[in-house]
Amino acid sequence: MTDSVENRLSENQQRVRDYLVTQAEQRDWIELWPRTIVERGMILQLIDRMSDTQADWAPSDEEWSTRQIIEHLLAWSRETLQLVEDLAAGRPEDMREQPPETKAPISFSRLRKHLAEHSVKLASLPERLPPMVNLDLTSPQGNFGELNSRSWFLFIRVHDTDHRQQIEAIIAADGYPEA
Repeated sequence: MTDSVENRLSENQQRVRDYLVTQAEQRDWIELWPRTIVERGMILQLIDRMSDTQADWAPSDEEWSTRQIIEHLLAWSRETLQLVEDLAAGRPEDMREQPPETKAPISFSRLRKHLAEHSVKLASLPERLPPMVNLDLTSPQGNFGELNSRSWFLFIRVHDTDHRQQIEAIIAADGYPEA
């Protein structure tokens, strides 16, 4: 990472970056796997029986609803998982696959199912890795600098944690619908 990127990181961003890089250096894919998958499972449990009314509710006009969070999470996760696979395979940026485009709005139960299906794909990542994983190729993460495939895989956990906490705050907010 260049000095200019290091100088732009806040103390919290540097702490997260250090965590991602250190853990990716010290642990293999299977050791990182539970950290990422457990967090995703917690999100799926939170939204398991959530109705469309609950999913569409937001504490204020300036805040996201759970539906918006899950739509974002699913699109971001698809793109990031593809990036992890591309980096691990050593595919340079100009040869990387593009994730599928998002579709028209759907019911929350269908959106929840899409997230669960994608989570199965996320969970099976170690089985799809090439025999010789490339850990030298990196891609920038706007707030945390260059990350390799394992760091990006663990970043999914960080991202999921932020959004799980956001959903928990929505559920705990005054005015959250009963059903």
